[in-house]
Amino acid sequence: MKFVAIWVFSLFCSLTCYGSEIVFCYEDKALPPMFMGEGFDVPKEDPGASIEILQKITVEDPHIRFQFVRRPWKRCLADLTLNKVDAVIASYREERESFMVFPKRADGRLHTRQAISQFGSCLIVKKTRVDSLQGTASVTVAVPNGYSVSSVLAEQGYRVINTYSQSDAYDLVLKGVVDATVGVCKVGQENVIGFLHSDKLAAKYPASEMNYGFVAFSKGYAKAHPSTVTTVWRHLENMPSTPLYLKYIMKGLED
Repeated sequence: MKFVAIWVFSLFCSLTCYGSEIVFCYEDKALPPMFMGEGFDVPKEDPGASIEILQKITVEDPHIRFQFVRRPWKRCLADLTLNKVDAVIASYREERESFMVFPKRADGRLHTRQAISQFGSCLIVKKTRVDSLQGTASVTVAVPNGYSVSSVLAEQGYRVINTYSQSDAYDLVLKGVVDATVGVCKVGQENVIGFLHSDKLAAKYPASEMNYGFVAFSKGYAKAHPSTVTTVWRHLENMPSTPLYLKYIMKGLED
């Protein structure tokens, strides 16, 4: 009987004492400062600010464990819908509530203080055009495919040109093919003091969009492990993340 009792306790503890592993899916392309590296492997060094933040949670709370997998972004979303992965980082959209669980306050509003990232996006233009670039109708803006800011800019009247990558967008601005691109100009409450090609380009404030990135869970995982979900969000609320994002941004300039 004693052996059986110990076995039952061990089984119970394996399911509860150490929490539940969270299969976290993120894009297999670099998206600095959040994610670094290409392909399916998670870099052992400098994996990106968002990944470091999640790794810090596991250090602070051994009950939380992440298994990181990298896939094309649309595959991550599809697998989350099917409960094949447990979490992603995503901005809030109403239609995503059908398969994602976001942090909410008691009154139903988004709990933005529990976001893993807060970025302000500005138009990035040649320094000589910061003051002269006015209006929207005749302004062309290069934006990488998949960036949600594209629809925001289009609604504001800008002509949006899609590119494969952020570096391609910067090149088009430098060559004068387009008037501007979009870049991170604010992290949390702090303005970014530098970015790629900042010797020739400058941010045009105020920010065109403030974007919150949330650790969003699958419906299945959130239902099965509500306390783990809540714990992750509370860790994010109390963790100072801005310095880490700024570190990666400045490191990118040095590289």
